[in-house]
Amino acid sequence: MKKEVIIKILLGLLSVLFLFYILKEAKGNGDFKIYLEAARLALSGETPYGKWIYVSEGNTGLYYYSQFWCFLLIPLTFIPQYFANLIWLLLNVFFIYRTWKLVLSYISNIGLKKKQINWILILSVALGIRFILYNFDMIQMTIFLLWGMFEGLRFIEKKYILAGALLISIVINIKLLPIVILPYLVYRSKFKASIFIILFSVVWLYLPAIVWGLEFNHTLLSGWWSVINPSNNEHLIEIYLGTHSLMSLIPTLLTSTEGGIPYQRNILDLSPE
Repeated sequence: MKKEVIIKILLGLLSVLFLFYILKEAKGNGDFKIYLEAARLALSGETPYGKWIYVSEGNTGLYYYSQFWCFLLIPLTFIPQYFANLIWLLLNVFFIYRTWKLVLSYISNIGLKKKQINWILILSVALGIRFILYNFDMIQMTIFLLWGMFEGLRFIEKKYILAGALLISIVINIKLLPIVILPYLVYRSKFKASIFIILFSVVWLYLPAIVWGLEFNHTLLSGWWSVINPSNNEHLIEIYLGTHSLMSLIPTLLTSTEGGIPYQRNILDLSPE
């Protein structure tokens, strides 16, 4: 049997196994349930910000994403949770595939040998598999944000500036993290794309008002800012175990803290101020 045939059979088996994995994960109640519940609250005229949203027995969470994300998710609030989860997970399979293709196209253009490229891809999968599976297990959206940035950059490089700016502005408005793309584009002298991203971003802030009105939209924008404000205590110093942001993790190295970790980890003893 030829090597190519064996590889195709193995890939087919892995695809079937991964499909069963997706069907199983769709039964869970991860972060996507928080997103959908937030969309339902906004649709009913209630703000989702600052409210603990039920996920599962003994598990609740806060909503930190934009009111624009609530707006986009409204159609999925009318179908059962399982099918909404399944749709999102299947979309994430597509996002991973596209991200893989885009990364491959980028590194193929820097003059590396095929063997070097293969090793880069193998190491990328090995180092990223934990985070990929965690995103599927918790039904999160990091994969979508990563794809949106890469795909948007590809559109801009191919001179589809409006399409690229549209996509990048959407992922920025859902979660601010992808905004790091803007200084990169300015550095690359992509001024037209940068301007369109900013203009589209303003549009997405106010587009949901067509559903819930300007006044409530303003209330939601204020609520969003109240939970993502970088001056909030939870964004400044992280003292508990679990996943951390760098912004809150670094200060614990510079000042003494008390919390979920029973030993000192700071290398300096500065005041919090």
